[in-house]
Amino acid sequence: MMSGTVRRWSSAAALLVAASAWEATGTQAETTTTTTTTVTTTTTPAGGGMFSAVDDGLAALTAEVDALGTNVKVKGLLQRELGHMQKNRARAEMQLNAGRRPQALVALRSADHWMIAFLSRIKSATVKHSMGEAQTSLLATALQTRTSLRTVLLAVKQSH
Repeated sequence: MMSGTVRRWSSAAALLVAASAWEATGTQAETTTTTTTTVTTTTTPAGGGMFSAVDDGLAALTAEVDALGTNVKVKGLLQRELGHMQKNRARAEMQLNAGRRPQALVALRSADHWMIAFLSRIKSATVKHSMGEAQTSLLATALQTRTSLRTVLLAVKQSH
């Protein structure tokens, strides 16, 4: 940025050049000034593709839980735990995009706690008895999703 004094001197010098051209030729000198400034700004959210594996895992888990029959006693509880986890994951991404890393870490840890509750419920004897073979698939997907969530948590924790 130019200070006020430098700006005044620059303006005075330009006027002096124009005045001397006027006196020498008797006509006004042509002054052509072309200034082109191009500024390109690309903003990528801090969470970019970081959460894609977690989102895919959550979508698969939600589909598997929704596909369970009505005879599964804890289906509502599993859906509730997944809902809490999705809410906290979304909150973590929002906080991370806003530049609030500590709050994003809190939300990611909360999502991880809900995933632990989900895994514990799947491993319980009641669910094992009522789900049968679906439990194995659900457990594998949940473990993979938790691994992805832990990876995101570590990446956010190490970023400064």
